[in-house]
Amino acid sequence: GLVSRFCFAELPDQFGARMPKLSQLSGSNAAKLDAWVQKLMAANGDYNLDPINERLAQWLEEQRLRSIKEGNRARDIFRRRSAVIGFRAALVLAPLYGFGNYDKILAPFAVRVADLVLEGQLQTFGSELNRVTELKVSEKVKFTNLLDALPDIFSTTEITSLLANQGKSTPSRNVTYWWRKANLIKQIDKNHFQKV
Repeated sequence: GLVSRFCFAELPDQFGARMPKLSQLSGSNAAKLDAWVQKLMAANGDYNLDPINERLAQWLEEQRLRSIKEGNRARDIFRRRSAVIGFRAALVLAPLYGFGNYDKILAPFAVRVADLVLEGQLQTFGSELNRVTELKVSEKVKFTNLLDALPDIFSTTEITSLLANQGKSTPSRNVTYWWRKANLIKQIDKNHFQKV
């Protein structure tokens, strides 16, 4: 919805400021702007955008794993729209810098925009979305940073103890199920696991 149509530009705080008096663009700035517009208007044809897609897919996977580790449903929800906005921003930038600059300019720019958008969405809407969804979802997402607090090899007893310290009653088997499903851990024996 509209909540995900998030702009990554940040305007300066204008609280109490007088109405600014804007001047015309200088001749050189107008010429630069016109050249950019002409490049964008002339861009057409088929382009290989796989390098941008591959880097954004990697970023999406990093955010997916982070959302699972943190139990942050808002991060998981907003990461997808953020990647789309990052892709579109790189696509606008491509004709200006050349479609051959995938690795040096376009893919890093797409990821940077996706990061900015995601963090902006989380800062603005994340707490409320997590609060609302926590009321609707099962205990499986209510553990935060639990995996980071455990040693590399750990037992179900350690998970249960950490959950109790956080005031949560989630069975350890539920937690280990989601972590195994996300390939974050592997089972060593009946009661012991190892981080992947």
